[in-house]
Amino acid sequence: MKNICRQSAAMILLRQTKDDFKVLLVKRNPNISFASSWAFPGGAAEKQDFELANQNSELIDKCHSSFYNKLFTSWYPTSLICALRETQEETGIKLDINHYIMNSQPILRLITPQHIQKRYDTQFYVYNLSSTEVEDSLWDEIKIDNTECIDYLWETPKYFIEKFLEGKMMLFPPIFLQLFALRQLGSINNVFEYIKMVNKEYQYNCTFPFLFQFKQIKDQNLLHIIQYPDELFDRKSVISNETSIILRTELERRIEYSKQAIKFRFIQQEDDKNFKFESQIDLPYFSFLSCLQNLKIQNQRQIDQSPKL
Repeated sequence: MKNICRQSAAMILLRQTKDDFKVLLVKRNPNISFASSWAFPGGAAEKQDFELANQNSELIDKCHSSFYNKLFTSWYPTSLICALRETQEETGIKLDINHYIMNSQPILRLITPQHIQKRYDTQFYVYNLSSTEVEDSLWDEIKIDNTECIDYLWETPKYFIEKFLEGKMMLFPPIFLQLFALRQLGSINNVFEYIKMVNKEYQYNCTFPFLFQFKQIKDQNLLHIIQYPDELFDRKSVISNETSIILRTELERRIEYSKQAIKFRFIQQEDDKNFKFESQIDLPYFSFLSCLQNLKIQNQRQIDQSPKL
């Protein structure tokens, strides 16, 4: 039986600090999907998201038309509202919907591999809370729902990466890759400037689906080896097996851009203290993950270095 790929969305909330910027991560309930891991607020799209998107279609079209193709990515407005609703439900953060629509931007879209039982087509959005008129200190303490999420933390990308490397925080690949990318960009301004550059180079790249077809290698001496892409990955068979008609149509339309050109190996030793991350990127187009070009991290080295951008 083929796995259904559910439309979902997540929000990367940013806050400016004196010398850096902070990101919000929430800890998932140990009894639900992605148990006990730390992630950006988000979840699956619902009917109410579609309805609210329709009510705000004029503003969404005005502010986001350059990010998505109405003909092939009709799901986009619903996804945009889904990220807002899920964030408000999970964190209690109340955002003005007009300000959110006008100031949020898509940053990356990732598709769960087909061999995973629960699959999601997730559009990630970025939103700068410091751009609102709300006093920044009011965001320090938020009200977690204690249903889907049981804890939260505002910290810098560098902090989350360090805790992950120390084995003190569980992060799934889509999260730590984006934290690495945010760290490389170095500032909120660079994040939004990079999105602008990505979209200018090839329109709609921020909403183009990345098929995250990785494999986990078993080794008796190592805790984890995750390799992306799986060298046995075959684009044609993946597309033909895709149950989502929308996703399959997008991939077929831009097959020349669906090459798995982002490569990385994440290796973690049994004692959780030795960590190695290597990436090689040779994309025919710009992407949010392009800033990970030739990034190499051995244990804590390079984390303390200045960002590249």
